[in-house]
Formats: sequence, structure tokens, C-alpha cells
Amino acid sequence: MSVTFDAKSNSGAKSATNTATFSHTTGTLTNGIIVVMTSGTDNVAPSVSSVTYNTVALTKAVSKVQNVSNTEAVEIWYLVNPAAGAHNVVVTYSESINEFVAIAATFSGVSQSDAITVTGSDTALSGSPSVTVAPTRDDCMLVDIFYTRHDSAGTVGADQTELYQVDGGGFYAGASYEYSATPSNKTMSWTISTEVWVQAVAVLNSPSAFVPRVIMI
Repeated sequence: MSVTFDAKSNSGAKSATNTATFSHTTGTLTNGIIVVMTSGTDNVAPSVSSVTYNTVALTKAVSKVQNVSNTEAVEIWYLVNPAAGAHNVVVTYSESINEFVAIAATFSGVSQSDAITVTGSDTALSGSPSVTVAPTRDDCMLVDIFYTRHDSAGTVGADQTELYQVDGGGFYAGASYEYSATPSNKTMSWTISTEVWVQAVAVLNSPSAFVPRVIMI
């Protein structure tokens, strides 16, 4: 079973607050997952304290803080078997922060017992976002979120499908996904004007392949 895209939504750019609520419509999925990706900036490193969908708590898979001035951070959260239909996503930071964006996406065909086991992240003061990860199964899906201080849109990597780029009025946040057919190194990247950036990637695992045992008697 391959992991396939279902739907997307986003909070829009938020400022001077610690929470965002927005609706996401999930299809009727087999082995479904909702992924919520956040990108924020503040005077100190912003930290998400909770994410819920339909009042059910998500689990944090990965986070990354811009490691020089500690003022930007991205995070990826997830929930398996999300309820079908239109329900609210609620993202809450530990305190009110200057600016942030949250992006949600749903997928089908994801392992319900070990949905995310491989993640990656990086940050730099110049260049363009680029993170390489190594999926361990066939038919996986990679998702990523990036933040840049540069106030112009980037260009998504050649094999990626852009979910959104959100203009925060002084920063950009973007997210995408990419199918991975076989276990091999995959790079999620964006081309931006040289500026500070931070990025995180997570691999959505397909269910483990069942290998039958043959007993000779």
C-alpha cells in the first residue's frame, strides 16, 4: 500500500498571539494520518505546547531551532486515524509569539503502529533549505516545513509537491511532500534568496510488508 495525499489546510499568518484555530476536512481514509507543521519566530525560540485535531492531541515528531540567535523554530506533529470530516486544528504555543504559521495535511496508507520513525532537520544563516533523510521502507511519503526571514517566495524542489507558501509579512513559511518508492536517501529542498532558514522533515511510513513463513514438513 502506497502513502497518498488527501487534503491540506493552513492557519494563515498569525501575529502577537499564542494560538491558532482553523478547519481541516479529512476524507474517509484507510490507515490515515494528519500532519500539522508549524513555523514561528519570536525574541526567544518559540515552542509549541500542544496541537489538537477534533480535540484529540497530536504527538510531536521533530522540531528544530535556528541555532545562532534562537529566534525561529519549525515543528512537525502527527495523529494516526484522524476523524473524517471537517474538524478544527488548534495549535498552541507556550506563550504569545511575534509571528507563526501552521500547515496541516492528511494522507492515507500510513502505518498506524509506527507512523514516523525517521526525521531530519537543519538550519543555516545563508543558502537554501536542504535536508536529506533515509526512508527505511518502500512506498513512503516525506513531508517538510521551512522558515526563512527573506520576504519572498521560494521554489520547491523538483520532485516535491508544494502544499503552501505563506507570506508572514517579513518571513515566508512553506511545506511540501514527496513520494519515496524505495528505501534510499531523499533530499527535501527549496531554493530561496540567501537568508537565515530552518527546516524539518519527517518520513510517513507505509505499513510493514508481511513476509509469509513457509514451514517445510
